[in-house]
Amino acid sequence: MSQVGFVGAGRMGAPMVRRLVEAGHEVRALGRSVEKRREVSELGAQPVTDLADVGAESDVVVVCVFTDEQVQQVCLESVLLTTMRPGAVLVIHTTGSPRTAESVAAAGADEEGPGPQAGLLATKVVYFDFDNSEIKGTGTDVVAAHAKYLAAHSGTRVRLEGHTDERGSREYNIGLGERRAQSVRRALLLQGAADAQISTVSYGEERPAAPGHDEAAWAKNRRVEIMYLTQPLAPKR
Repeated sequence: MSQVGFVGAGRMGAPMVRRLVEAGHEVRALGRSVEKRREVSELGAQPVTDLADVGAESDVVVVCVFTDEQVQQVCLESVLLTTMRPGAVLVIHTTGSPRTAESVAAAGADEEGPGPQAGLLATKVVYFDFDNSEIKGTGTDVVAAHAKYLAAHSGTRVRLEGHTDERGSREYNIGLGERRAQSVRRALLLQGAADAQISTVSYGEERPAAPGHDEAAWAKNRRVEIMYLTQPLAPKR
C-alpha cells in the first residue's frame, strides 16, 4: 500500500481518488473548505487543509488541475515540493504545456552525480530502435550491470530519462519516451534493484543528444539515460 497525496479532487480528480482508495492506497487529499473536506471524506480519503500535509510522508503526489497557472501555483509557488520526501514521485495530470511540467521537474530535481565508472557501469545510455521500447543488444548488458550495482548499493538512486527522435507528434513522443524509461525500469527491478531506488521521466523529443535530421542523429536520440542522483534513498520508516 502506498501513501498518496492528492491535489484537485474535483470533477476530474474525484474518480481518481476513489479508485486509489479502492485499490488499497492511503490517500490524503487537499480540501480547504468545509464542503470540500466533506466530499474528500465521502470518497474514502483523509482530508487535509494544507499543501505541506499533502506532500509530507507521501510516496506519490498527484496534482490534477486544468491549467498551467494552476500547476505553477501548486508546484512552484507553494511549499509542496519542499515537503516531499526524497524518492517520492510527483504526477501532474493536466491539459497544460509539457514545458510547465519540465519547469516543475527542474525545480524539484535532485543533483546528478557521476555515478560508478567501472566497466559497463561507465555506460549510462541505452539505445532503442525506431518507435520501439525493447532493450536489445549491448543495452541488455548495460542494464544488467546497473541492476547489479543498485542491488548491492541499496541507498543509491537513479532517474531514468526517456527520449525519442524528432519524428512523431510531441504527445506521442512523450508517451514513447515514458515506455522506454519503464522498459529499463522493469529490467532493473527484475534483476535486483528496488522500486524505491528508481524514478522515471520522459522528455520525448525535447532534449536531443545529437543535432541533425537524419538517421545518424535520430539513432543517438532514441535513448534512455541512467542518471545517478547524489541524494541517497531515505531510510525506511
